[in-house]
Amino acid sequence: MITPLRLAIAALLCAGAAVRAQLPPSTASFGGAATVSIPFRTIHGLVVIPVTINGHGPLHLILDTGAPVIVIPDTAVASKLGLQIVGNARVGGAGDGEVQTAPLAAGITASVGSLTVSGAFGIIGVAGDVIPGVDGVIGGALFRHAAVEFDLDAGVIRFHDPAAQTTFSGDVMPLRVEPSLHSFVPGTIVVNADTVKIDLHVDTGARQTLSLAQSTMARFSAKPTTTIPTVVGFGSRGAARGDAIRADALHLGASAIANIPTYVPNNEPGEQGRIGLRVLERFNFVVDYPGKRLVLRPRTKPPEAFRFTTTGIVFQPGRDSVHRRVAFVIAGSPAERAGIAAGDSVFAVGGVALTTLTEDGVSRAVVTPRAGDTITLTTTRAGKREDRTLVARTILP
Repeated sequence: MITPLRLAIAALLCAGAAVRAQLPPSTASFGGAATVSIPFRTIHGLVVIPVTINGHGPLHLILDTGAPVIVIPDTAVASKLGLQIVGNARVGGAGDGEVQTAPLAAGITASVGSLTVSGAFGIIGVAGDVIPGVDGVIGGALFRHAAVEFDLDAGVIRFHDPAAQTTFSGDVMPLRVEPSLHSFVPGTIVVNADTVKIDLHVDTGARQTLSLAQSTMARFSAKPTTTIPTVVGFGSRGAARGDAIRADALHLGASAIANIPTYVPNNEPGEQGRIGLRVLERFNFVVDYPGKRLVLRPRTKPPEAFRFTTTGIVFQPGRDSVHRRVAFVIAGSPAERAGIAAGDSVFAVGGVALTTLTEDGVSRAVVTPRAGDTITLTTTRAGKREDRTLVARTILP
């Protein structure tokens, strides 16, 4: 029997932020603490924290405002957690592939330190290809019950009990939280000196900087000076194609962030645009769903400039210490001219095995080396190994 509850969640997961259905309630206890502090790790560019699920773990889960429910990709792991399957849910999200159907679990208990959330929901067996190296994702289950402080300088996440009414220093922006547990802040985008004001989805689980919907781009009277067709990201439906452009600026509250590589997906689920972790990590910040506020505080160390591929290579999502598979090669790029194609595997750069490099090391050496640098990549295709040499150059001016 399909209950109204199951239908509401299925619709929610499928359509994302456009849905106004209320996610079923859960409860939380801070165990008497006003604040729970947890160290985090960064895995393939995302914030990962230890979480105990139904008394098992800890599991290493991405902390993602874009995930209204818990995601456990590995069905073998899920079976050990004693999850109560109540039906199936249609799973939407980014990517160009078909909408998937996945088992829906209810009554999940998730604990982070002394903070325990009961009655959370989860989906099983999806998104494993796009989040390798972690056990899954957690988002709304925690964000709906706490003011979540990302202290990136200190390397900790702090969950503040809303009852404590904590005061945070910094630039305070209004945060609109949908019943679907997606959150939005007002922002202003400048493209080729033309300005548009939009609501931006706050997505700590997005590797991208800034993403704009096709409908938002149509509102600009001026057009981007350069448009690069590429794979703009990866989501629960696989690779997402679209265009890369450069925005002159993004205005968030009192902050102005200049020269941002910006992505325009061909298939964007129901939102005007989103800011990902690459923008948010320029601040220590607080995402406060109960208090309906986003607080931004500039970090101690000035952030480096945003990076865009200088070789034309887009890798499939990976993790530390493995070879990498090419998902896409930008037309006319140094990589294409060197004969590299989608589906190739890259094993070494300059004779250094990729298995010895971190994710960030791979990106800097293979994807975003300095313009003018000459690099040699060891690749395989159909079992044949070759060395291919290319000269990096600026692709998105």
